[in-house]
Amino acid sequence: RGLVGSEMCIRDSTKPLNIDAFLALCQELQRHHSLLIIDDDPIFREALGETLRARGYQVLEVLDPAQVEEAIRERRCGVLLLDLKLPGLSGIDLLRRLRARQLPSRVILMTAYAEELKEEIQEGLELGAEACLVKPFEIPELENELRQIRSKAARDLLAGSWE
Repeated sequence: RGLVGSEMCIRDSTKPLNIDAFLALCQELQRHHSLLIIDDDPIFREALGETLRARGYQVLEVLDPAQVEEAIRERRCGVLLLDLKLPGLSGIDLLRRLRARQLPSRVILMTAYAEELKEEIQEGLELGAEACLVKPFEIPELENELRQIRSKAARDLLAGSWE
C-alpha cells in the first residue's frame, strides 16, 4: 500500500538512528539514576537512601572521601548528594578535590546550616554544584533537581560535550 499524507511526511523526515549515540544516551541517563550520598549523619543518610531506593534509584552511602573518588572513577554513580558539614574534610573541600583531580561529577549540595554556610554554598555553586538543598528538604524537591540534571546530561551528550 502507498503512503499518504502524514505517513509520507514522517517517512520523508525520519533520519537514520545512530545506535551508538542512542545507547550512550541510555547509559548516561541510567548513570544519573545512581546516587552517592555523602553525609556524616547515619540516620539521615540511611533514611534518604531507603527513600530513594524505594523510588527506583540505585544508592551508595559513604563517608570516606576515598570511596567517593573510587565510585566516580568506576562510574558507579552519576550524582553526588554532598553534605557541606563533614568531619575532617568538609563538603566544599571534597568538591574542590574532585574538581582539582578533574573527576567528572554532578553534585547537589545539602546542608542544615544555610545561614551559617552562605559563603560555602556560593563557592560550591561556583565550583559547579547544580544546587543546594536545605535540610530538611522534601523528596519531590530533590527529584526535581535530579530530573534537571538528567535533562542537562542528555543535552550535553547529544551536543557532544559530555565527558
